[in-house]
Amino acid sequence: GVLGGSGSISALGLEGGSVSGANVVGGLVGYNLAGSITASYASGTVNGNDIVGGLVGVNSGTITASYATGSVSGDENVAGLIGYNFVGSITASYWNTDTTGQANGIGLSDSPGEESVTGLTSAQMTDKSLFTEFDFSVTPTELSWMILDGVTAPYLGWQDMGLLGQGTESDPFQIATLADLRALSETSVVGFWSAGVHYELTADIDATDTSSWNVGDHDNDTDTANQAMGFSPIGNGTDQF
Repeated sequence: GVLGGSGSISALGLEGGSVSGANVVGGLVGYNLAGSITASYASGTVNGNDIVGGLVGVNSGTITASYATGSVSGDENVAGLIGYNFVGSITASYWNTDTTGQANGIGLSDSPGEESVTGLTSAQMTDKSLFTEFDFSVTPTELSWMILDGVTAPYLGWQDMGLLGQGTESDPFQIATLADLRALSETSVVGFWSAGVHYELTADIDATDTSSWNVGDHDNDTDTANQAMGFSPIGNGTDQF
């Protein structure tokens, strides 16, 4: 709701979902009151009346190396990234002009000289070269980003599947254990299953243990032995493998 002067948010991604309200609505934070937001993003739908932003409603603090991609709608002071930048500082931050539906990154501003924001298309959001101030460390750190160039938007280092390889044709991700296979099936990063990512099976895998995975109410079956749904699928209706 409100991020105070001693508050900070870093390396946080809000995936999907929706946020709605009346005045001062943001996909990640409603009112950044002198706090700091670093290396974070929001991809959910945001809707309000006045002062609506894909990432933050009102910003009076600092925002660095962050972005928003969710659909944003409202009546006044509506923008892809920040609804109202009120004496705040924004550096190296982005919004997706296609998915937010907004041509402007900031709706209303009192600090135009303190803003470095860029609108990118969905295709450009996968271009590593455009995120010049994002930390794409080879070894992930707390505030580092990762990206499969040309495939995914930036995602946080801690979201990495932990597989060996880079996912390219010459250096594919290596699937060597059942844990590796499970990481591939359960990743939340959009794009890991797409045609531009390469994998190599480097060892035989015994998947016997998967028979007891994902225990739940499967078709309301009362037989507990049949309630386990087994291995989670790789790919879905919108992101095929």
